[in-house]
Amino acid sequence: MTTYLVRTDLTTAVTEPDDVRLLDWAPARTAATIQTGDAGPEFFAGWLPPRAGADLLLLGAAVYCADKTTRRRGTPDSWTRNITLRLPIGNTAAWEGSDFEAALGFLTGDHWRIRPYDSSRHPLAGVAGVPDTGQPVGVGADGVCLFSGGLDSLCGVVDLLEDNAQRRLCLLSHHEGGQASTAQQVLLDELTEHYGADRITSHRLYLRPAPANNHQARPLPRVRENTTRSRSLLFLSAAFGLAAAEGPAVPVYVPENGFIGINVPLTRARVGSASTRTTHPHFMSLIRNSGRHQHHCRSRARWPEFLIRLHAPAHYGSSGDRSPEPGDQPVPAAHQGGNAGRIPQPWPAAATDPAERILLTPRNRPIRRPQARQLRVLLPLSDPALLTGSCRVG
Repeated sequence: MTTYLVRTDLTTAVTEPDDVRLLDWAPARTAATIQTGDAGPEFFAGWLPPRAGADLLLLGAAVYCADKTTRRRGTPDSWTRNITLRLPIGNTAAWEGSDFEAALGFLTGDHWRIRPYDSSRHPLAGVAGVPDTGQPVGVGADGVCLFSGGLDSLCGVVDLLEDNAQRRLCLLSHHEGGQASTAQQVLLDELTEHYGADRITSHRLYLRPAPANNHQARPLPRVRENTTRSRSLLFLSAAFGLAAAEGPAVPVYVPENGFIGINVPLTRARVGSASTRTTHPHFMSLIRNSGRHQHHCRSRARWPEFLIRLHAPAHYGSSGDRSPEPGDQPVPAAHQGGNAGRIPQPWPAAATDPAERILLTPRNRPIRRPQARQLRVLLPLSDPALLTGSCRVG
């Protein structure tokens, strides 16, 4: 059993046994063991979520860091870990009966125990740039869309902006630096140039377990686990916090290709919890059930109605095969050379060639395949065990 204590007040004395690891939350401070910025607390500047939304964001951050600093090697089956997380919460009664442990178990393949404890301190209290209003402050968006920088999220953003010319989106990204960060920024710049800064706002969360230093009360282990399945919860919880700060009518959009969403085990990398499960129906159902206990999150967005674009079942199994549509625009030059040849535009009312579409392979060799279809699924439903959708061709 590996136990983590999450603290938001670093002035309190550490009385825990030596084997309890500290996840200290203090954005932009070197004493923190949860690092939340490469140049300061820029992600949090200018907005303030309600307490329940901030608690949920803290849960996602703590789970992600615990996941990365608890090795699977050395467990009896070299995979399943036992992790206890003690988390400061504004209203512990609101968390009673939640399904977070089941959701995390399904997500990462581990045994999780979430132990909330009462804390009056808001996780973003005193953070530079965060409004000191005492009331939620939003970012001026009509919706929050997860944006990883991959093809699925790019298609989703383009589709949402084209579907409604008045829609303003907050694009949420997570990174730890490196190539993913560069790809995100390049695409964000291109999207902003095309649609205008008044329709797109970007919030990019740099978050990881902090490297050890002498200012930390109890540094985390240096060795990192690379099977980071819990990133899904971090992504979603940050989006919920942003949406809840905005208001009760703000949804969260989760663009994902369908093969990843339903976790088809076509390779060893997609077996069980080795696969990403961000949009798996069972995970979504467990998250929604947990959200029913979060009454005080102020917003429908505490557990929104997810609009999930399931591309892969109709697009031959991978986002790399996403079909260009009539009227498509060339992808930005910075994105060429990847697995996407063009930026897909919204589906037209009628296709010029309803029998087939031309797809571009990574080597730019045109091939012909039957026309792709789009499946829209609205989750969750009144009965989370069911899925209802409608298809349209062309």
